[in-house]
Amino acid sequence: MTDRVSLTIQQQYYEELRGHLFPGDGREAVAFMTFSKHTGFGRFRGLTNHFYPVPHDLCGERTSNSVTWPTEFLEAVLNVAAEEGLSIVKVHSHPSGGKMFSELDDKADEELFPGVSAWVGHALPHMSAVMLPDGTMFGRTVDHRGNFGPVDLINVAGEDLHYWFRDELNDNVPGSAKRIAQAFGESTYNKLRRLRVGLVGCSGTGTHIGMGLNLNHIGELFAVDPDVIDDGNRNRIPTATADDVTSATLKVVNMQRSIERRGLGTKVTAFAEDISDAEVIRALGSCDLLIGCVDSASGRHYMNKISSAFLIPYIDLGVRINADGIGGVEGIFATAHFITPGGSSLLSRGVYTLEQVNAEDMRVTDPDEYRRQKEEGYVKGVNVERPAVACINGAIANLALEDILARIHGYRAEDNCEFAVRRLVFCHSELTHESDDEFVCPMFNDILARGDKAPLLGLWYYGDAA
Repeated sequence: MTDRVSLTIQQQYYEELRGHLFPGDGREAVAFMTFSKHTGFGRFRGLTNHFYPVPHDLCGERTSNSVTWPTEFLEAVLNVAAEEGLSIVKVHSHPSGGKMFSELDDKADEELFPGVSAWVGHALPHMSAVMLPDGTMFGRTVDHRGNFGPVDLINVAGEDLHYWFRDELNDNVPGSAKRIAQAFGESTYNKLRRLRVGLVGCSGTGTHIGMGLNLNHIGELFAVDPDVIDDGNRNRIPTATADDVTSATLKVVNMQRSIERRGLGTKVTAFAEDISDAEVIRALGSCDLLIGCVDSASGRHYMNKISSAFLIPYIDLGVRINADGIGGVEGIFATAHFITPGGSSLLSRGVYTLEQVNAEDMRVTDPDEYRRQKEEGYVKGVNVERPAVACINGAIANLALEDILARIHGYRAEDNCEFAVRRLVFCHSELTHESDDEFVCPMFNDILARGDKAPLLGLWYYGDAA
C-alpha cells in the first residue's frame, strides 16, 4: 500500500482506552476497536467506531511485558466487523515504555490476524497498535498472511490535537521556520508541515487563514470556494488585485498562486466547487483538520457532517457587524467554534437552525417556491451579504491559528476543553472562552465515523456514491 496509512481514534475511545490499558498495576492490558475506512487522495484512513476492552480478570496472564486473553472474547467483535464491513485494531500497553513491537508481539500478531481476516472476509488491512505510559501510540497494519506494514500516523479526533507520526522528519529546519521551531519546538513544526488542512471559504476570513497556515509551514492545504474575485472583494482579500477583478480570477486560484509565490513549501490543491460536490466531500474527508469560513447555514451543516463522518476536528469562524447603514456601529462580534466529532455541533450550539438550512436550499433549488413561502411568512429571508472589514476578519483568523498551535503544542494553562468557543466583542474589548456543553448531537452522531459507506454522508441523493 503506497498511500499514507493512518488510524483516527475518537476522543471518548482514547480516554477510555488509556484508562483501561494503564489501570495502575504496571501490567499489560489489551483492547480492540473496529474501524471503517476512507480512501482516496493518497490516503487510507481508519476511523474507529466501536470499542471493546478485554476485562482484566478475563486475561489469562498479565505481566509487565506480556498479556494473554481468551480468543472467545473476540468472536463478538469479529461478528460486528463482518456484518458491517469493518476492520479491527488490537491495542495493548507497554507499561515499561518499549517504543517498538517485541518479539512476543510479532508472534502474537502473526498468529492472530490471518484468522481475523478469514473470519471477517474482506481484503482490507487490520491493525495492531501499542500505547505507551504517556499516552503516545504507534502501530502497524497486518494483512491476511500475517505480514506487517507501516501505520504512518495515529491521531486523536479530540480537543487536544494529538498526531503521532511513525517517523520524525530528520531534515534541518529551514531558516524561514526557525522562529516557529524556537517558540513551539521542532516537534510542533514537524507536525505542522505534515498535516493536510481543508479550508472551505477563501474570501475575507478564509484568505487570512490560508496565508497564516502557510506562514506556519502547514504541509498541504485543500482550498474550497466556487466564487471569483469581484470588486467588492478587493478590500477584504489581501492578495486580490485589480487584474483579478478584471479577469474574474477564482478565489482558490488566487490563494494558490499567492502561497506558491511565497515559497514556504505548502502544497495547495484548489477546488472551485461548492462544498456539496461529492468529490469535494471526499477530498475534505482525507484531511487532518477542517476550517470553515462560510456564512451560510447549509455550508456549516455540510461541514459538521463531514467532520462527523470522517472524524476530523473542525474549526468554524464567523464575523458579525451590526451596522446601522449610515456609519454607526451597534456591535462587532467574531466567534471561533472548535467542534470535536462525537460531541456537540454548531446546530446544537444554536449557531444555525434547520429552518435556515431548508430556506437556503430552497432558494437555490426552487426560487419561485422560496419567494412564495417568504411572502407568506413560512420561511425567513436568507441574508445574502453581510458587512465585512479586513481587520476584523484578520483578528478572528489569527485567533484560530493560535488555537491550532495551542491544541497541538499544549501550552495553555487551562485544559483545551475550556476553549470550545472563543468570542471577540470588539465594542467592549472582550475576549472570552467557553467549555463544551458535552451534549452529543444526535443529528450528526448517526453518521459518526461512517467513512466511505454509501450513500455519502448518509444522504440519499448521492445514490451509491461513497
